[in-house]
Amino acid sequence: MSRTKKLTALIVTCVMCFVAAITLIAHNGIRYNAYAASASKIEMVDGAEIRVAEGAQSGLRFIGKVNNELFADKEALKLNDGVTVGMLVIPQSLLDGELTLDTAEAQNRVIEKWDTARSDETFMRFNVAITEIPQEYYGTAVVARAYVTENGVTTYSDKTVIRSVAQVASIALAEGVADDDGTIKAFVDGVIPRSA
Repeated sequence: MSRTKKLTALIVTCVMCFVAAITLIAHNGIRYNAYAASASKIEMVDGAEIRVAEGAQSGLRFIGKVNNELFADKEALKLNDGVTVGMLVIPQSLLDGELTLDTAEAQNRVIEKWDTARSDETFMRFNVAITEIPQEYYGTAVVARAYVTENGVTTYSDKTVIRSVAQVASIALAEGVADDDGTIKAFVDGVIPRSA
C-alpha cells in the first residue's frame, strides 16, 4: 500500500473515531439531561411572590410544582380522594429539624386546584398564599415545603424556600414591579425603622 493510501486511511479512521466520540458524548448528554429533568418529582419554585389584593388578603405566595410522572394514575391529577397536594409553612424561628407533616406548629395548606395558567406538559403548578400577616411580622422568615400524598405515601420536595414578606417586596420594588397604590412599598416600610 502506498504511503498516500496509508495516510488517507489513517485520516479517515481518525475522523470516524472523532465522529463516533462526538455522537457518544451527545447521546449520553441528552440521556443524562432527560434523567436529571425527571429525577425530581415535586419541587418548590425558588423564590416567592407578593400577593396584592384588597384588604387583608395581601400577603406572601409560595409556588410548588409536581411532575406529572409522579402519578401512576393520571386521574389522580384531578386531586381526588386518594391524592393530597399541599405545602407546609412555618416561621423559621419555630422550625427545629426537617419540615414534614409531623412538624409541630406547621400549617398544612392543602390545595383545591392547580394553577393551570402556569402549568405545562411536564409540571402542574400550585400556589399557597399566606394572608392577613400583621405588620410586625413582615420581616419574619417563613419556611415552605411542597408535598404530595398518594394512597398514604407522602413525597416531599427536596428543598424548602425561605422568604419574608419584606424581602420579597423589596426585591419586587428593585425589579421595577408596578406599585401604583403603594401596597408593596408598605410591606417594606413595615419593617424598616423610620428616622425621626
